[in-house]
Amino acid sequence: PDARHLVIDEAQDFSALEFALLNRLAPGATVTAVGDLMQSIGAGGITDWEEPPALSKAARRELTVSYRSTVEIMRMAEAVFARHPAPGIAPPKTVLRHGDEPAVMEYKGRASQAKAVERLAREWQEQGMASIAVIGRSEAGLRELLKALPKSLGAKLLSADEAEALSGVMLSPAGAVKGLEFDAVILADVSAEAYPDDPRSARLLYVCLTRALHKLAILHEGALTPLLSGR
Repeated sequence: PDARHLVIDEAQDFSALEFALLNRLAPGATVTAVGDLMQSIGAGGITDWEEPPALSKAARRELTVSYRSTVEIMRMAEAVFARHPAPGIAPPKTVLRHGDEPAVMEYKGRASQAKAVERLAREWQEQGMASIAVIGRSEAGLRELLKALPKSLGAKLLSADEAEALSGVMLSPAGAVKGLEFDAVILADVSAEAYPDDPRSARLLYVCLTRALHKLAILHEGALTPLLSGR
């Protein structure tokens, strides 16, 4: 009741009901709600700023410039955005910082996948990349991949509870990387099966793509997701 102003970060993860509850708990308070609809990947989050009645009279200010990723990485993220755009928001733009084109590589079987991950990780470490994330759709698949990687690589499984240890080669489920950033990112399997052509998969893939500061590699077994292939 004593709150005069509320600041809500990651506001896209709040439901319309939670916005209404905050409005009820602090009826006289002003609110600053900051969020990105393309990062609404949690259950119950909003996908349109018009959804919560509590924000119906809000003044909107849109921030469209990303300072994290290179032009080449953001170009790939923009393609995913264009496939399933969030309503009422502009596609992202980035500051003029160029880098390598993201690598797109097909593999066949776990051993082939592990060899590709190891080669990329060692190459990037030699180039000074201190934090390398290997991101997959499922933790079970990542555990199998971890077993196939050589112990000399020093790879480890990263959970959302251990986000402070962002160094070396880390394997993480896609749903646990929102809010984090890494020097380099390997998406372990971006097949059509792993990322079907639907809005939620598009938002999840968008989040994964935009975690990378400098390097990005896309691995896939079978057909590449239509979110990137355009088919």
